[in-house]
Amino acid sequence: MNLKSKDLSNSHRNRFLDLLPWFIIIMMPVVYWLLSRQYSNGPAYLTDEIGYLAKASFLAGHVIDGSSSYFAGYSILLAPLFVLFSDTNRIWQGVLVVNASLWGLSFFLLWKLLGIWATKSTPFQRVLTLLFVSLYPAFAKCLVTHSQAVYWHSFFCAVCSLCQDGNRANYSRFCPSLFVPVCIIGYTLQG
Repeated sequence: MNLKSKDLSNSHRNRFLDLLPWFIIIMMPVVYWLLSRQYSNGPAYLTDEIGYLAKASFLAGHVIDGSSSYFAGYSILLAPLFVLFSDTNRIWQGVLVVNASLWGLSFFLLWKLLGIWATKSTPFQRVLTLLFVSLYPAFAKCLVTHSQAVYWHSFFCAVCSLCQDGNRANYSRFCPSLFVPVCIIGYTLQG
């Protein structure tokens, strides 16, 4: 094998490793969304699911015949669905899309954090880590039952990413003082 073909082979391998995380970040939420559409026609009637949907409906301006003691964080993300759609099936499909999008955001933020935290790892090791995390069965369960865990997972990854960006921008004193208030706000919104 000559040197030119060996360089070309390495170039293709590097290009593949560059694209593989984006494939995982985009395709795993799509796969979970397709699976959730196949196995779920609506909420599983767990109290928190109905509570978050009722709160989202209320935030969208609908009158509801009961109260929901659930916090509004996750419901704020779902409220536009009640404004855009009047058909409950479309609202439910929208909930599944919102959840899949949040998982995609979480995977993207995790990939970003792996690049910061796992600098001694090879790109292939980081891709494997992302793949194994994305295969975690609870992600599929959270999509089907429309759990607020997708909100928390995305929120946690975003806060970690925000703090890392601040540390890299020499705001090291600022980031720890920002972390606690942001977490308190997140808890207040979601509970």
